[in-house]
Amino acid sequence: MDESKDRMTKQIGNITDDDRREISQLWFIASYYFECATKISNEVDKYLEKTVQEITDIYKKQCKPDCSKEEIPQDILKKIMLLNAHLGSCAVRLCTIDEILGQKYNSSERWSSYTNLQGQLKQIEGHINDKAHEIANISVHRILFQFHFEQYESDPSQEKFLQKFIEELYRNVEHDIKKIVDYIKNDANKTIHFLLRHNIAHSEPDFHSKNKKYQIISEVLQRFAIKKLYTNLENVKNAIEKDISSIIEEYSKCKIDFNCC
Repeated sequence: MDESKDRMTKQIGNITDDDRREISQLWFIASYYFECATKISNEVDKYLEKTVQEITDIYKKQCKPDCSKEEIPQDILKKIMLLNAHLGSCAVRLCTIDEILGQKYNSSERWSSYTNLQGQLKQIEGHINDKAHEIANISVHRILFQFHFEQYESDPSQEKFLQKFIEELYRNVEHDIKKIVDYIKNDANKTIHFLLRHNIAHSEPDFHSKNKKYQIISEVLQRFAIKKLYTNLENVKNAIEKDISSIIEEYSKCKIDFNCC
């Protein structure tokens, strides 16, 4: 056993009775929701390579009164929505387990990864807001300049300069977002439950959303295939199960009958 695992085992051994009880309850509920998600995933497997965004677009199109052709049968579409809901419900409970392990006992690598992700998101959010402020200011000057140009036939080269400057600002913002997208995708086996929790706890942000952090998380999740969300969450669940195996064993008599899914 390596040093970090040995330390984690010792820390978990010091968990209070109340925290053990809470973790066991959260675990059984998380397992229940994941089992429900698994049963549905087996029924809709051929559609799970589609991304969250693709499913959203299909739902939006097919729910219109004038829709005459279904890309995905309506009953299958509803099952996929339920699958996503079960994954989210499972993720919320797994997040709370990691919050207890990480905050109180410093024994969750996943919590450390999430804390690091939060720091990066906050930094990029500030950068994006700064760039957005610059873009807004330049846009104002551009409008004023355009008015001046139309009225007094000023030098058009200034307009081209402003346009290039704005385009460069946008490229910088896109570069920041791509960096965090790549980071999230590479670390999804440790942080996907936290991302799913954010996704169900907030309304869908738009371009004008003030909270860019949640906008970025939402946009990243939209690019995930449903099967990828399922697989990443399964990996997180399996890792947590190993960490809390001794606690689960204590409460083995309290296991839930998953046949009620």
